[in-house]
Amino acid sequence: ALRSAGVPVESILDTGVLSRLGLRAALAYLRIATSPDAVDPDDLIEVQRRPSRGLPRWADKWLARCRSIDAIRGAAARLDDAKVSAKLEDLADDLDLLAGRAAAGADTRTLLTAVRDDIGLGTAMTLLDSTGAVAASHLDDLEGLLQVADLHPDPTGFGGWLHQSFSGDGVPGGVTLSTVHRVKGREWQLVAVFGANGGIMPHRLSDDVEEERRVFHVAVTRAAEQVVVLADATRPSPFLAELDGSAPRRAWRPAAAVPGPTSRPAAPRSPAAGAPKPSIEQAGPVAAALREWRAERARADAVPPYVVLWDQHLIAIALRRPTTLAELAACPGIGPARLGTYGEDIIEVIRRARDG
Repeated sequence: ALRSAGVPVESILDTGVLSRLGLRAALAYLRIATSPDAVDPDDLIEVQRRPSRGLPRWADKWLARCRSIDAIRGAAARLDDAKVSAKLEDLADDLDLLAGRAAAGADTRTLLTAVRDDIGLGTAMTLLDSTGAVAASHLDDLEGLLQVADLHPDPTGFGGWLHQSFSGDGVPGGVTLSTVHRVKGREWQLVAVFGANGGIMPHRLSDDVEEERRVFHVAVTRAAEQVVVLADATRPSPFLAELDGSAPRRAWRPAAAVPGPTSRPAAPRSPAAGAPKPSIEQAGPVAAALREWRAERARADAVPPYVVLWDQHLIAIALRRPTTLAELAACPGIGPARLGTYGEDIIEVIRRARDG
């Protein structure tokens, strides 16, 4: 926005930020929506992964031959695998939904909101954030994209405009754009703290409110003369009330005494501690069903079974019997990659084994 207004800017951000998962997927959806008959196969492969469609690896070869949404339906019709065919049809349905809205004149914000809410990219990014596998929030990236959508309402050129905005050379002495974490120890005459919203300050992914309060303090103490704090009026940061004294005073509590070596209570021993771990056969029908699915998926992907799931992870999942992707994400051995690639299939296998 500053560059568009002719204000010189010196930014720490560059085009590399656009390669982050949520941004990359959202922009791929936009390109397909605005050019449904001239689709880049790389964009198709990108969007089928986020949110995950649970497609096997070999499906990428079929998508790589597709140049339109109709071509996806054609590929689905030629497949012998009914399950994969149905997933490709679902993908085509989602893309047709976006393309129809784009053809009807939907602007950038409308399409990005549909990608987040109707297609489910927002839920996928929230789930990815919940794994704790990365320090930054992918959902924040998606929300940031929506915040700048109105600056370029034409979805056809939004991606190019965004890339150009990040490609501009910084102007020494211009407005410095930075994250709070990179400005500690620095000072300017005038400072604007943008986005002091609930869920950001303190961040929803952080359990340490005091550390988040210290980060906020760093932000509002960078100015020698004046600081302006900007927030969404519908969800302001609770720290804002602490600035003007309107927040309830926190009662002082003495630090809890740390027990000495002789007074430390013994840690309770887990009932399973030292017990032999069950085999797949001993773990019951859910484990057996997961092993059968793993073998089929490994053959389809032409990989060893352990690439799909290690035995100990398969057993742990069978014993926990997760019913949602969020519960599955908390199981050992399930990181973002496995969750995205196999998550929906694993949940379905568990459901069938449990109900059958």
